[in-house]
Amino acid sequence: MEYFLTKVVLFIKETFSVKENRVIAFRLLCGIAIICGGIYLTESCKSCASSSSYSYDVRFDAYVTAKGFIEKTLKAPYSAKYQKYDNCNITISGNIYTVSMYVDAQNPLGVMLRCDYTVIMELSGSKWIAKSIMADGIEYLKYSN
Repeated sequence: MEYFLTKVVLFIKETFSVKENRVIAFRLLCGIAIICGGIYLTESCKSCASSSSYSYDVRFDAYVTAKGFIEKTLKAPYSAKYQKYDNCNITISGNIYTVSMYVDAQNPLGVMLRCDYTVIMELSGSKWIAKSIMADGIEYLKYSN
């Protein structure tokens, strides 16, 4: 790459000796640099995408899905403040996921309350199925086959 750029610079110096032509040469050199940079970035992105360092985080997907199921049980879902992903408890047993977290949300009277939720879900292919939703030990949903 350096050899190529060096040859281009020498060619430009020899060809464009007049001051007006140096502007054209400078633009040409900038264009070549942009193209080379684009090729470099494209190649580096390909290697990142193909590397095994990227992995789908199914635990985070379970957390987001559990939030969606919990939201459907709330009287004022717009007021909900969910426990952070890093602090909630997620357990996996085969294709069954249990997500436990607290949620601060308003009750029908507008009072902010904290409830401890446990959502049990099944991952069937790419579809999440709620098996059970409990808030402070009270079961809101019990799914049975």
